[in-house]
Amino acid sequence: MGFLDRFERFLDDVVLLPDDLRADLEAADAAIDAGAHAEAEQLFLAVLAERPQLARASLGLAHARHGLGDREGTLAALKEARELIPEDGEVALWTARLALELGDGALAASAGRAAARSFAAEGGGRLADACATLAWAEWKNGRPDRAARELRKALALRPTDELRLALVEA
Repeated sequence: MGFLDRFERFLDDVVLLPDDLRADLEAADAAIDAGAHAEAEQLFLAVLAERPQLARASLGLAHARHGLGDREGTLAALKEARELIPEDGEVALWTARLALELGDGALAASAGRAAARSFAAEGGGRLADACATLAWAEWKNGRPDRAARELRKALALRPTDELRLALVEA
């Protein structure tokens, strides 16, 4: 996504957002901060009914559902958020981890690759986390060769005994 696309989305989502929707978003954020996840979920759903392409609301819905313990609902909201903000590595990594927990190896691998691409330029811990998550996804998908490759990358960034053991097993 280019700069002009991100700028256009910023204008639509922030500057041109009607006051009532902006107020609902702020109330939903406050509800999450207060631990009122059910209320936040309803507010985010109302906003999304008006503006289905509003990434902030999709991501907020994921946080609300996470707070409710609704893992499948969280994953559904994260998939929507990823479509709206595919360049966001944090959203991709959260999606990959949750998809892996829920047994969706294909989604975990896809989101893990997206997270690794997003964090590649900065390197460090987040890239190591993305590579390790991608490795577990590839392993789950029956590709120990790919898992080993990703584990080597993760080990180069953050050597841990868990990753070393997993590489030997792969």
